[in-house]
Amino acid sequence: MNYEDTGVELSRYFSVSGKIVGTIKVSTEKMLKIKDDDLCILFITKNGLGKKVKLSEFSKIVDYKVGIGLNDGDELASVIFAFDKRGKDLIICTNLGDGVRLKISDIKTLSRMAKGTRLMDLKEGEYVVNSCRIKPKQKYLFYVTSGGRFKLTETKFFPVMERKDEPVSLISLVGNETLVGVSSVSLSDVAIVYRKNSESERIRMKDVKVTTRIAKGEKMIKT
Repeated sequence: MNYEDTGVELSRYFSVSGKIVGTIKVSTEKMLKIKDDDLCILFITKNGLGKKVKLSEFSKIVDYKVGIGLNDGDELASVIFAFDKRGKDLIICTNLGDGVRLKISDIKTLSRMAKGTRLMDLKEGEYVVNSCRIKPKQKYLFYVTSGGRFKLTETKFFPVMERKDEPVSLISLVGNETLVGVSSVSLSDVAIVYRKNSESERIRMKDVKVTTRIAKGEKMIKT
């Protein structure tokens, strides 16, 4: 479709309940048929609960299948395709700029209908906004705030943690802005930043300042 076109309602293809928070790219149909316990989907909720579900449990979907049970007042915040035993680390971040770095293998594998286990403790008014897999060849973390501030930090300065550990500060926020998300990147990458009421902008990683983990981001786009 063209850039300005509204798009097609996804309910034309499957039943939609709640709101969509993410999509997963599956390379081929063969992946859904592989009987390999290492292939899984990671579900993480706004209240800091999470689990892995074997990808094989979603091999035959007529319409839709429940991926995770939710407590009252909780919502799905992030969904990621991952490898259980071959996978590396995962970063979970919150609206207040805090986060944890956990080993994917330390997160429990449960059934589709089960609720997750607690992956991080949250403060009042805090909720999970994003998670990302750390890719070994991508040495930087890219931070995006609601105020249009960006920064890079070197991944090596964010150590792997245990589930019982206190979250650490990932970025200093300005005013009422929130952290939108974190992504594993290389300096050769380009990010496309989408805003609700205006056109997107391209941000080259080599133009983003590399700084410390608790530093503020640099204002690079108007919001």
